[in-house]
Amino acid sequence: MERKIGFGQALKLYWKNYINFTGRSRRSEYWFMVLWHIIFLLPAIVLGFTGFFVMLAGASAYTDSTIGLGVLIMFLSIIYAVIYSLATLIPNWAILIRRFHDTGRTMLMPLIYLGLSVIANIVNFIIELNDPNETNIMTSIILIVFGLANLGLGIYMIVIACLDSERKINTAVVINIVNMPNLQTTYKIIIQIHLILNPSKMIVINQITLKIAKIHLMKSKNKIKNGIILNIKA
Repeated sequence: MERKIGFGQALKLYWKNYINFTGRSRRSEYWFMVLWHIIFLLPAIVLGFTGFFVMLAGASAYTDSTIGLGVLIMFLSIIYAVIYSLATLIPNWAILIRRFHDTGRTMLMPLIYLGLSVIANIVNFIIELNDPNETNIMTSIILIVFGLANLGLGIYMIVIACLDSERKINTAVVINIVNMPNLQTTYKIIIQIHLILNPSKMIVINQITLKIAKIHLMKSKNKIKNGIILNIKA
């Protein structure tokens, strides 16, 4: 079962792991942070709409001062949004990569998506300089291809971000083989215990608890050291 992250805790973890690209982020942490982004961007949204309507009112009344006020308000909203976007650029990619790790995936696809986004912006900038009216058919084709690729990868990112945490064995199990003469091939025994809530917990099992727990045994490669079997399955 996925360990839940609280609304306030998600914000703390977000800034604490500002440049952490190696850990994991739970689904609740990721989407609570999306909600935080919406809350923090609300002032920019409100200012933007306010400035737009003030500018329209000034235009309909032919009042230059009112139009100027509307433009100023919209400019302030844009500045706020740009500053916030730059401040959260790195941690946004970091939490996305950690979300991928939490679902058992690598950071390859987020990096591809980032690279494609950068290339698409560069291409779009070059097109705006050389063919602003998009009169060349190749220009339209290039824009469509990059647009569809960005859309597809964007949807893929959202789908993965919605997935539950990976359910896997991530346990260090130490088996006490003292007084267990019947286990002649102990070096081939792997004990699989599913510890979803506390995967880092160390469990010591003797012959009695081995029977009580009804643990599934199967053949595998293990290491014997100082009379015990040490199995770490990550």
